[in-house]
Amino acid sequence: MVPDILPRPVVLAKLNEFLVGARGADRGVGVLIIHVGGLRRVNLCGGYAAGDRILLDVRDRLQSVARRGDWIGRIGDEDFAFIAPNVSDEGQLLLGADKLKRALETLGALHGPGAMIVPSIGVAVFPKDGEDPERLLWTADLAIGMTERQGTLVPVSGNELDEAPKNQWQLETLLVRAVDRGEIELHYQPKFNLRDGSYAGVEALARWTSAELGDVSPGVFIPIAEASGAIENLTWSCVHSALQQVAEWRSQGFQSSVAVNISVTCLRAVEFSERIRGALGLWNVNPSSLTLEITESAVMENPERSFGVLRDLRQFGVRISIDDFGTGHSSFAYFRGLPADELKIDRSFVASLSKSTADGHIVRSIIDLAHKFDFTVVAEGIEEEQSATILRDMQCDVAQGYHLSRPMTADKIPGLSNTGMKLLAPYLRRA
Repeated sequence: MVPDILPRPVVLAKLNEFLVGARGADRGVGVLIIHVGGLRRVNLCGGYAAGDRILLDVRDRLQSVARRGDWIGRIGDEDFAFIAPNVSDEGQLLLGADKLKRALETLGALHGPGAMIVPSIGVAVFPKDGEDPERLLWTADLAIGMTERQGTLVPVSGNELDEAPKNQWQLETLLVRAVDRGEIELHYQPKFNLRDGSYAGVEALARWTSAELGDVSPGVFIPIAEASGAIENLTWSCVHSALQQVAEWRSQGFQSSVAVNISVTCLRAVEFSERIRGALGLWNVNPSSLTLEITESAVMENPERSFGVLRDLRQFGVRISIDDFGTGHSSFAYFRGLPADELKIDRSFVASLSKSTADGHIVRSIIDLAHKFDFTVVAEGIEEEQSATILRDMQCDVAQGYHLSRPMTADKIPGLSNTGMKLLAPYLRRA
């Protein structure tokens, strides 16, 4: 039977018992928090029974290394605590934790090729890292982020803990756990055709409200996800959530396409195309309902390989959009064979349309060239009326931006599908 999740007060009380005994005997207490990264994906793809089997194996492996008097408890959906009440050598504790991490990394292979488990372990030691249960647990949590960043277990100093609210380690730790627990939500920004005002689908945008930090801007957490390695799990979480939402809308009688931003890390992976196909099959979504937005710079990092992957997905029916177009390093030679369906003009050009003649010439040139190669052109970041008017006159195809509609929760999207004509009436192309 999978162990129950223990309430936090129970864990704190148990840890406090150990601390009382340690103070009297002048010995250390080790606190390990083991995060079973990837379990949510196993539950999603293989069912909760598969995830439960992995949790049982994690518990068994923890028990196999426990000494007499050590305590093990499950403290979250994907988290275990391991308390060692008699620690005399912090180095030995870290070495043992590292061996445990490596042992847990082999679990996924035992449960099938799709069960990739990425464990993370945070370590704190009494009294060096804290003298009360709350501080020790928090220190171990913070250490998880450092573990993932540096690739090995490291202790956390008191100064770093005191700076935790402003510390990037804290953000990384909280972000990694938020992704694995499914706490990153998607909001959807509608797109509209400038030709007739019709609804043209949505772009899925990640939003994070942290219990500890409140709302965290994507401009803050996306770079942290990229730097910490969490971007791959974040991307796939967004892909699955977006496709699940498309399927749910379909069950309500509302048909919509969705665009999802793809990180360069995912594009590099050899199994990228296969995983996209698998996600579409899992949620029974038509490939044409999915648009993958990939930045120009990501595509041009390895154009030969990227072009092959994107051609394969286009043949399968997935739409490909080149995001932030105009800011990368593509040449006309590559442009000629670009395996894409649409180009998204970078918002920096759109924002300055009414102020910069040069940027206006660039945007017009992109639109004209794109149409010659049968690309649809999407302008994002439209935040003022004048920009929308200029883009209409330039024969841009699709419009997106705060001036037309802000990102919103999924339940509000179906009601917008018939409002495009009214919303865009001042900007529709003249016959």
